[in-house]
Amino acid sequence: MEADVLTAELFAIRQALAYLNTTYTCIRAVIYTDSLSSSPVARHPPLSSHTPFNGYSSPSRQWAGRSPCSGCLPTAISRGNEVADAAAKMALSEVNITPLPLPLSTAKRLISKKCRSAWDRSLGDALRATSMGQYRTDSSPHPWIRQTSRVLDVALTRLRIGHTTLTAHLHRLQLTPDPHCPWCRNVPESIDHFLLQCPRFHSHRQLLRGQLIALNVTTFDLPTLLAAAAVHPSQRPALIRLTCAFLRKTNQLSRLITSRLYTRANIVADINNHNTCSTTRQRGGLAQHVRMSSKATLKTNFTVEAKYDAYFTGQRVEVTSDGSAVVCECGDSVGVVSLASGKVTGRIQCEEDQVTCLALAPDDSYLVVALKSSSVQQHQWPSLELVRSFRSYHRGPVTTMAWDTSSTLMVTGGADSSARVWDLVNKYCTHSLKGASGVFGAVIFHPELTKVPQVYGAVANAIHVWTLGSGASTMSATLAGTTRQSRPSR
Repeated sequence: MEADVLTAELFAIRQALAYLNTTYTCIRAVIYTDSLSSSPVARHPPLSSHTPFNGYSSPSRQWAGRSPCSGCLPTAISRGNEVADAAAKMALSEVNITPLPLPLSTAKRLISKKCRSAWDRSLGDALRATSMGQYRTDSSPHPWIRQTSRVLDVALTRLRIGHTTLTAHLHRLQLTPDPHCPWCRNVPESIDHFLLQCPRFHSHRQLLRGQLIALNVTTFDLPTLLAAAAVHPSQRPALIRLTCAFLRKTNQLSRLITSRLYTRANIVADINNHNTCSTTRQRGGLAQHVRMSSKATLKTNFTVEAKYDAYFTGQRVEVTSDGSAVVCECGDSVGVVSLASGKVTGRIQCEEDQVTCLALAPDDSYLVVALKSSSVQQHQWPSLELVRSFRSYHRGPVTTMAWDTSSTLMVTGGADSSARVWDLVNKYCTHSLKGASGVFGAVIFHPELTKVPQVYGAVANAIHVWTLGSGASTMSATLAGTTRQSRPSR
């Protein structure tokens, strides 16, 4: 029998009164209870409520002249209260009595509990057969996974259920010739690869991992990123917002929610709208040619075979020592272009921070990228994996930099009229070169640095020479040029 705690306690008091009425008819008795709410109801049961005393004479009338006394003993300070409640419910469920009417609020709560339990059982059976099982194990609401942006909501939902436009899924539907990642070319582009492994988004992923650690979230897997699984409830909305920020910065939202597939209807529509300057007869002939094509050809979907992204927006480029690739500045990213195929084989995204200059080590071991925010990133070559990021200590962006011939030291020149020499192996700044006035346009080490420890820098219309000493540097020479004056007009 289902009942709330108050009903069970009242029924116990009623049973005690019935026992005293039939067994001890001539003595006074004291009934103790731990319920503050049941004692007044037992003394004076309301006529309009559904209690175990409905249809039962009140204790004051039945025990006229010998009414039992009642007292309350608080037990909430220990486990006694919970044990007593459980025992009362158990006793009520094991006796054979006519079911008692329930209050409306209790009936609603019990019905909701039963419905929720049945729904959880059926939902659990369904989730075990889908990928949603690892993100959603019950029917309780998950408000933290809903987004105000429909684009983000659709993208997250598709990633959770596995119905995406990533090539691995499209290949299973026979919509793409191969399941490989467009950038890796030898690994299937699954959801795990896209979110956790693809080197194209390594810098974004490292930033996301650092932000999760700041939230005390150490796990980095799909249930954590897509559903905030095993995360404290207070951290779940912030975690999902970070995942959405990752999707936006990778510029993959439109690719996740739309499919670049073209059917027969798209082809005919494109032909009918193509070349509006052509004659009606030419357009009709072209459309008729498509309609007369074979049925299999018209049902074939078209996919992207090659995609050439922008990889150079000006400024500086670096060529590898073997001449196989070119490294180019491209706004807030760095593009790596294969000279053999002309395709972009790698890219470094710099988190919406402008790239000011870059330098590739002579032995092709590291690629260093300077950003407008005065930070410097050191990447492993050719994997483009971020090794470390550090501040340049320039009071402005780094405008130029260069390696020495041993691929150990680097000199950076900035817009703050200063230059610095770095030991990238031991990870510290060795010298600060001062005395110039203006923005550095070029810096370079002496080719035989061990014999001639000098650094040359071009600032405005002058070339400065610094001699590197033990822990200090001195400006040893300055070659000043002359500014060409414009010829006066006649």
